[in-house]
Amino acid sequence: MAAHAVALRGGNVLLVHQVAPGPAQNRWTLPGGALEPGETGPEAVIREVTEECGLRTEVGELLGVHRSTHRREDDSLRRDIRLLYAARVTGVPAPDTTGEIDAVGWFAWDDLPESVTAWVTAGVQWATDHPYGCVGQRPTA
Repeated sequence: MAAHAVALRGGNVLLVHQVAPGPAQNRWTLPGGALEPGETGPEAVIREVTEECGLRTEVGELLGVHRSTHRREDDSLRRDIRLLYAARVTGVPAPDTTGEIDAVGWFAWDDLPESVTAWVTAGVQWATDHPYGCVGQRPTA
């Protein structure tokens, strides 16, 4: 179980480029990650955005749940459930120093990089379709 931030600002969405092994390796994705034992989705979003981007986060409502199944290198199946939350972030983004993320940036939600995860597309769609946008404000194009 993972939780991710869908942070929109002025027609852009915040993305991170993951280099660590996993389903998002070498792709642009939403900041977020696995819940730690006893942690809520919003708590995980705040922790992960801080770790991956160096930003402060206000978490809004749950926009949706993304599920996927894919094969690991050992040919076993991995089933993932991702909670996608509307979020507002403040600060200047900077990639983490642990080696998991090598870049952070804002991208136009209608012109995303080629190598994005499926949950980026779903999160942007849910956030821009939502009548209140992210954290109570209608997104602007």
